[in-house]
Amino acid sequence: MRALVSCPDPDEAAILTVVLQRAGFEVRSVSDLDKAINIWGDYPVDLFVMSFREDGAYLVTQVERLRSQAVVPIIVIADFLSDDLKVRLLESGTDIVVERPYSARYLIAQVRALMRRAAGMPFFSLPILMQSGVMMDPSTRTIQVNEGEIKRLTQLEFRLLFTLMTYAGRVIPVENLVEYVWGYSGEATAVWCAVWYSVCAPRWNRTLQNRAISSPSPGLDICLIHTRRKKHNTGLFWG
Repeated sequence: MRALVSCPDPDEAAILTVVLQRAGFEVRSVSDLDKAINIWGDYPVDLFVMSFREDGAYLVTQVERLRSQAVVPIIVIADFLSDDLKVRLLESGTDIVVERPYSARYLIAQVRALMRRAAGMPFFSLPILMQSGVMMDPSTRTIQVNEGEIKRLTQLEFRLLFTLMTYAGRVIPVENLVEYVWGYSGEATAVWCAVWYSVCAPRWNRTLQNRAISSPSPGLDICLIHTRRKKHNTGLFWG
């Protein structure tokens, strides 16, 4: 398993690296969240640990920013927090909130317990999908376009593409999609989907079109669709 640590303090980053290694992770550490998001696509991870010295709304904003792009478990480490802020962090997508000072031994146990619960769907039991020359293998969480290079997907990429390929040719309302993929529901769902689409979909479409394909294929686009249905007026479409 892989873990990505975002921590501005090199000493604490070293401690967290040892803790996560003891919990069974290969660890990569960066100094800020921007760097972590920039390398996210090239370094798929199973756990994200965010360490902050700031407090208040900044923490919630950063968690929402990361959660809009990642479905993996998130641990937030910060100084003393009010109960109200802890609740807001959990509602924004944090899985565990850790306050300083913390016990390395206890944190290792928390991480292991979290990953046991996050094991989720047994991907190996899902069938291989084929759509428009794109082959997805859930057992290895990989994708291949027209017999080109095999690429490993992040958990978010896998869940999203698996859902879109399973419902190929149909519009999936954003409320349903975010609940299926991110596991959350509510007013933020449309915002999350719009953020993801504006940031990630263009890169995915370019990657799918250019990876081992000599000419564009109409079946490889991920589109944001606006409909006239009152209940679900926006959705994503593969095909």
